[in-house]
Amino acid sequence: MPRVLARLAQRNEWKFFSVLPKADLGLAAAWWALLVLRGALPAVFAVGMGALVAAVQNGAAVGSMLAFVGALFIVQQMVAPIHLAVSYNLGDRTAAWLYDQLTDACIRPPGMGHLEDQRLTADLTVARDFDLGMTGPPLSISLDFIAGGLVSSFSGFALAVVLFGFAWWAPIVLGGAWLSTHWLLRESGVWKDRNTDEVRSAQRDADYAFNLAVDPPASKELRLFGLADWTIARFITRRTRLHDLQYEATRLRERPVFSSLLIVAAANVLVFWALANAVVNGRLTLGELVVYAQCAVGTSLIAFGGLNWALDGASAPVAAVLRLGSAMAPAGALSNGVREGARQPAREVRFRDVSFAYPGGAAVLDHFDLTIPAGSSLAIVSGADWLMVDCGRAATQRAIDAGLDLGKTPVMSGVLLRESRVLADLGYALLLSASNKRYLGDLLGLDIDDRREVSLASVAIGIAHGCRIVRVHDVRGSADVCRMMQAILEAELERGAETA
Repeated sequence: MPRVLARLAQRNEWKFFSVLPKADLGLAAAWWALLVLRGALPAVFAVGMGALVAAVQNGAAVGSMLAFVGALFIVQQMVAPIHLAVSYNLGDRTAAWLYDQLTDACIRPPGMGHLEDQRLTADLTVARDFDLGMTGPPLSISLDFIAGGLVSSFSGFALAVVLFGFAWWAPIVLGGAWLSTHWLLRESGVWKDRNTDEVRSAQRDADYAFNLAVDPPASKELRLFGLADWTIARFITRRTRLHDLQYEATRLRERPVFSSLLIVAAANVLVFWALANAVVNGRLTLGELVVYAQCAVGTSLIAFGGLNWALDGASAPVAAVLRLGSAMAPAGALSNGVREGARQPAREVRFRDVSFAYPGGAAVLDHFDLTIPAGSSLAIVSGADWLMVDCGRAATQRAIDAGLDLGKTPVMSGVLLRESRVLADLGYALLLSASNKRYLGDLLGLDIDDRREVSLASVAIGIAHGCRIVRVHDVRGSADVCRMMQAILEAELERGAETA
């Protein structure tokens, strides 16, 4: 028994349901309570209908029974939309909780190795993109589909239990027949092999092509270099491959379908023949027949409910997040030194013979030596400048960019714009890419459509402080600003020459 429970706890479905109360205990309790209520109501309604028919047949007062059945009907109609709202909110809370766990797993380790480990890449992709609707509906929508499947199963079993009042064998035969369809059609119901390397590779490539096409910076580059058609073709190819893999994994097989139809038909014929025989022989009243017939038909819900495709799609990223939580800590761990850090370094920081390479990649650092004197600062930038020197490019052929917004706070970007002269004095052409940047909106509270004027002002400030190449959105307005600044700067030069 402990081994069975241990295996059950390792299933993705178990992990999914275990995180619901962690995300929001109150909503999770309400979700399960409404699920049980929705599942039990059809059986209670069937019994109530039988009692109402029996009262009519016997000429008894039907007021109370009619009110009871009417109340049950109203409750059935009310509970479903309430459950939908709870499912939406619980799915939203669960997605937020999973993102919090993923964020914590990514930033808590002091090192960087966990973000570069190829063994964790697949789980990281699944965990990061699970709620974007790329491979399935978001959790806020999936949870209602999951609830629908479980409600159907619970209703089917509840209705089957009522059949014990007719014959002990009836619910076993009929419920077992409908339950067998889950086993016979198991290969067609859920995409079980979605976590294979082939599926994850196709998903990663499709997501990459999609992001290239829809992210504004990358999309502009694609159009600039004429790669839009190539990107779309790549996306279509990878997504088509994903659909092909899903079709091959879930398409209906002829033999299991025939077997399921045969078993279900035989069980239903046997039970309904027994019901008809009991009515003919006077062992069942009309009211009892109404109850058991409804229950026999409703038992079919066992086949149409259960752990459906939505649960499979929602539980896979949950399991991925939980795996990453334990796997990223050792992958991103750093060994601690034994020396006291206070008042260090006394003279300098030295790197001697340092080598580094990503797993399976070329060396990034190869026998690297560096000395940083105490009290000084050093910025290590891209090696492209050294590459241009090796290629014999002159300084006039090089340009540098402060990279406003890229890994910087709004204040940092503003300071870099103000201090553009420091970069311009390095002797290279200085590129300014301030147009419509996020830091403008953050500093002034402007939406992207309201940043034209401040973008033009940034161009003027940048040119005044040494920027000579500008990347803009408003080409005509920026060209006017550039011409105006050119006239001002040339006038200053002429005045300076006259003064000299």
